[in-house]
Amino acid sequence: MTKSLHYLCGIGLIIFGVVMSSWFYLDDLTDAITHITNPMYFARIFAPITSIYLGSFYLYNVIKNKINSLGKTSLYVLLIGLLVSTVIMLFTPFNIGGPTPHYAIILDSIWRTLMPLSIIVSIILSFASFFRRKVV
Repeated sequence: MTKSLHYLCGIGLIIFGVVMSSWFYLDDLTDAITHITNPMYFARIFAPITSIYLGSFYLYNVIKNKINSLGKTSLYVLLIGLLVSTVIMLFTPFNIGGPTPHYAIILDSIWRTLMPLSIIVSIILSFASFFRRKVV
């Protein structure tokens, strides 16, 4: 189960990263570089790199059979964080033309914080997985 999950997520993240890089780097890279302080353009530059890195990390772990606890935790943090933030995002109510309830604003800020946080924690855990010493 873990190997197939690593394999599927690795392939999916690499494909996603290649598609995003073809959209973002070929279309408006110069505009993205000039507006690097804008969070949207910052994400456009680093999201394909991050996706390809995590996908190749998961594939490397499966192919070399080096799945350790930090690699598993990295994958689970990424999947659970993205899943929970997507569910919260989809069920956050917003009124068009009226006042937005306070709980909707709180839910919106939660999913907007949870998504990048899970990605960053997953990257940190993947780096830690590379430098983990093998205990014999």
